[in-house]
Amino acid sequence: TDGIIRGDIPAVLVEYNTILQQGFDGHLFVAGLGRHFRDLLVSQDPRTLPLLEVGEDLTARYGDQAQRVDRELLVRGLDRLAQCDSQYKASKEPRLLVELTLVQLCRLSSTEDPSAQKKSPDVSIAPPPAPPRPTSAAPAPERPAPAAPAEAVAREPNAGGYTPKRRLAGQVSIKSTVAAAVEAAPAVLEADSGTDMPGSSKEVNTALLLRVWREYALKQKQLGRDSLHATLMAREPEVSGPGKVSFAIVNTVQENYMREEKPELLGHLRRQLDDPGLDLEVRKEEVAVKPRFTPMEKFRVMAEKNPALLKLREELDLDLG
Repeated sequence: TDGIIRGDIPAVLVEYNTILQQGFDGHLFVAGLGRHFRDLLVSQDPRTLPLLEVGEDLTARYGDQAQRVDRELLVRGLDRLAQCDSQYKASKEPRLLVELTLVQLCRLSSTEDPSAQKKSPDVSIAPPPAPPRPTSAAPAPERPAPAAPAEAVAREPNAGGYTPKRRLAGQVSIKSTVAAAVEAAPAVLEADSGTDMPGSSKEVNTALLLRVWREYALKQKQLGRDSLHATLMAREPEVSGPGKVSFAIVNTVQENYMREEKPELLGHLRRQLDDPGLDLEVRKEEVAVKPRFTPMEKFRVMAEKNPALLKLREELDLDLG
């Protein structure tokens, strides 16, 4: 987030590459970054602070970072991230899509920075000095005071009539970006974005996990999402290790629901459990199909429990074949 605020494109791209190399999902990264932008936006106004739904420590950290971000950047950034989220599944190059979105976010930051705006065009549009008039005996006209060396170079016309274009603020040089990305060291992951801290070693409180999970499922039911509520309540989540939670599903319908809901659900769990690196694994279990018993096999099982059925069968001459 700090790299986006500074408009530092190489640092942001290198950090995203580091996150992918650690096994993090790109779609989940986009959803989490969008959620973080949303939290920063509501942190800028005291009236919307209750919408954060986080502890006091995280609220203070959000507030500190929110003061350094322009509101317009957050609003336009949320729009870019929403577009990326909707296009991710259909994209043939999802990584390129996310990287392009990150570059656009950095460009938005550069545009919002007054110091990065294009300077006054007086230098570039100043007319060239008039050529001296040929004269033999007349004294040369009084010359103006020499300008600063940098200004003189800028005002000197090119012999070929070509005026080099000035790079506008926010434009990116591909060569400099690639060179910086190769030389830059992996950036330190931030703890407050909710998407860039994979590999947590924090122990998960099982009781708190179950309570937060049920509250989230109940909220979905109140929103009219009964099928999602049933999926979440079909099983209980399990703690599979430090900073890891697993949830079992048994069919394709549940798999589709969890695939769509996982980014939002994981972000909620991370905030409520105060663990930005928490990971959620959704695994599909194979349901064993019970063999169907023939009538004779069913009768034998029943007869083992009640031998009187054998006598009844003989008296009634029943055919169970």
